[in-house]
Amino acid sequence: MGSEQSSLADSFDSANISINRYNRNRRQKFYSIPTRRHYSLSNVKYQQRFDDNLSTISTKFSTDSLSTNIGYSKFTIPEEFPVEQLYDIYMQKHALDDLAFAIEFKSIPNFEELPCTAATRAIVSSKNRFLNILPIDATRVILSLLNDDPATDYINGNYISGYKCPNKFIATQGPKSDTCEDLWRMIWELKIKSVVMLTNVIEGASRMTKCHQYWPELDQTITYGSYRVTCVDVISIGDYDKRYFQLAKINTNGDISSPSSIVPIDDAVSLSTISSINDDQQSRLVIQYHYTQWKDMDVPSDSHTLLHLIHEVNEQTNPEQYPIVVHCTAGVGRTGTYIAIDAMIDKIKQEGKINIYNFVLQMRRERSLMVQTVRQYVFIYRSLLEYYLYGNTRIE
Repeated sequence: MGSEQSSLADSFDSANISINRYNRNRRQKFYSIPTRRHYSLSNVKYQQRFDDNLSTISTKFSTDSLSTNIGYSKFTIPEEFPVEQLYDIYMQKHALDDLAFAIEFKSIPNFEELPCTAATRAIVSSKNRFLNILPIDATRVILSLLNDDPATDYINGNYISGYKCPNKFIATQGPKSDTCEDLWRMIWELKIKSVVMLTNVIEGASRMTKCHQYWPELDQTITYGSYRVTCVDVISIGDYDKRYFQLAKINTNGDISSPSSIVPIDDAVSLSTISSINDDQQSRLVIQYHYTQWKDMDVPSDSHTLLHLIHEVNEQTNPEQYPIVVHCTAGVGRTGTYIAIDAMIDKIKQEGKINIYNFVLQMRRERSLMVQTVRQYVFIYRSLLEYYLYGNTRIE
């Protein structure tokens, strides 16, 4: 074991030795807060140090050195544990600037070696936003073939299982300007009802485009190939917007065979209303949940509104209306984090247990690179801890 490896192992050991002293004051402070209204995990004093030092961990211990070190005898793969232990486990791994989290995260295989032959065909290469983020063949979404054109069955997306729910999600990249029709065709062909968008169209000081705006503004209509999309309502809820779209398929003559009237939307659209609209095979209602406070390769400042979003999406989407489409820019980082939180909440509800490590591993077998950063991995733990302590609280 080299000097850097010895240093890493010694640091990990010292975390276990000093953890009780390190956490005593934080635990007292944590449990002294009476209600959710006055407290959020993201507001504790060490939050800024947590944010600042994650980059230091990555610099001090490279991916290669961390991958090597996870094999040393004192590291064990995390196992399933009761949710009642989540606080203590979180605080233990949080010691020494999240070193244990970093080691744990770096030990999860990316599964980049799994075959992605459909995505590497020359005829579809331009549809991929990134050359290294491609859908695995075994779980890729396959669209219908149009006019025997082999490129028309392709979209950069994979089916992702939830907790005991195969194919609950589709993880996909943010559409490019030339793939908007593909997204709407996927939504139509698979009868998608809910789309979760976790990126903004433009982000950062450089004003970089992260996703093409694939929808019309309120009361406007845009046609994407054979699909006509009308935005009939927009409702803002905390850090996310709900957009209601009327989606219609256009016949070859340019008409809609049996157009249904636009249904008025209010704050309390019922599942029965949504289902009745979607029973019309020529016109359907699609809801987009656009979370706007999550920067690329980063985490939200507060998990409160994200937890509320996850709750609402599940409340408004019947199991028979799966899959739920989830996308960010690449369809792996923010998307994987969202899906992991959703799945572990379901596991908590049904079993009272958690296994974040294993679920991220499972996701990566279905779409490689899901959950991209240590910060996102830690955020999964932190969000679940907040859910366990406070549940789903309303946004006022």
